[in-house]
Amino acid sequence: MLPWFIKYPYQNDEILNLDWLLKELQDFRTSFESWAETIAALQEALEDINDWENRIEALETISAQIPVIKKSLDDLYNLHEADTKNLKALIDDLQNQINALDIAALRAYVDSRDNELMLDYNRKIYENYPSRERFKR
Repeated sequence: MLPWFIKYPYQNDEILNLDWLLKELQDFRTSFESWAETIAALQEALEDINDWENRIEALETISAQIPVIKKSLDDLYNLHEADTKNLKALIDDLQNQINALDIAALRAYVDSRDNELMLDYNRKIYENYPSRERFKR
């Protein structure tokens, strides 16, 4: 009589136990599929690591450029600040010149108005002078 649960390759040292052989092959196949899944997961992890290494290299490149960009921005700010100071000084100078021209124009207007008034006054005196005939030739 043959036992139902045989754990060895041969049942009675003559007949090969095919059930055991099929079970061992199935276990090997399951183990191999497990290893294949593990290897695929490791490959994905390596790709992720390579991707992260590329990202880290990109970040290192960017971080190396940060001081250069900061210096450029500082230079641009300083240039802008100097230009702003020069522009403010130019605007103040122009404002002073405009004020001076306004004062000069006002004085000229007042002087011309005074001259017109003086001429009108002199004309009225001359026209109303009683002996103006003696000045004529």
